[in-house]
Amino acid sequence: MGLLTIFERRILELLSQDYSAYVIARELDKDPPTVYRSRDNACKKLREAKKDLEWAKQLGFPEKLESKPTKEST
Repeated sequence: MGLLTIFERRILELLSQDYSAYVIARELDKDPPTVYRSRDNACKKLREAKKDLEWAKQLGFPEKLESKPTKEST
């Protein structure tokens, strides 16, 4: 899975404003199961991204990206 879709972002925005899945479905002209599925997909993507960010941090990124280039990269 990749980055969040525009639809997934919109659902998360509306959920953060305490709208129910039913209200969101009505607002976006979708059915509630679509809202639940998209919410679950978005949360899964965010959990996976968090794991990747933690892994990269253990390797010293993003600090290494901001530092001077090494001899190998020039």
